Amino acid sequence: MSATESFDEHRLSMASEDYLEAMYRLTIADGDNPMGIRSVDVAEQLNVSKASVNKAINTLKEAGCVEQTRYGRIVLTDYGREYGSEVWRTHKVLRAFLIKDLDVNPEVANEEACLMEHALSRDTIRRWLAFLENQGFSIDDEDDEQFVGNVTVKPVFDTTPKHPKKQGADTRSTDEKPVTA
Repeated sequence: MSATESFDEHRLSMASEDYLEAMYRLTIADGDNPMGIRSVDVAEQLNVSKASVNKAINTLKEAGCVEQTRYGRIVLTDYGREYGSEVWRTHKVLRAFLIKDLDVNPEVANEEACLMEHALSRDTIRRWLAFLENQGFSIDDEDDEQFVGNVTVKPVFDTTPKHPKKQGADTRSTDEKPVTA
């Protein structure tokens, strides 16, 4: 069974996925330090208490996502790394799509991408990501200081009109309002 099949069978809660995603991002930001990451860094990243992080660590240990000795650093297992990577990649693609193709405010897009990454099934997410990639949509793997991801994207949908209007002519009906960003 592949790790992605296992994600479907043993899907973590939204909160656990958020903790795992944060741990994954901190791990890659630290250059994949084999010593692991500190729980206090996770608490700071998510703006939660250390006690909350410890509870999440126990849940993630039971799920086979992390290892930690008592009061030691947190190390992602191979399964945890792959799962965290998938959640983070999904977040970045959804966020980029919302910003570039739907012109959503970046802060709103970041929050909504976080909600969407948990609400959709893994199968739906994989199909959507494959569709976007087949359309030429891509993201890079560099993360900015706020862990929201620098995205380089090509919009999926061509927004140029198929039948250009005559310059200056407004063909909207009187009850239509223009969409503003």
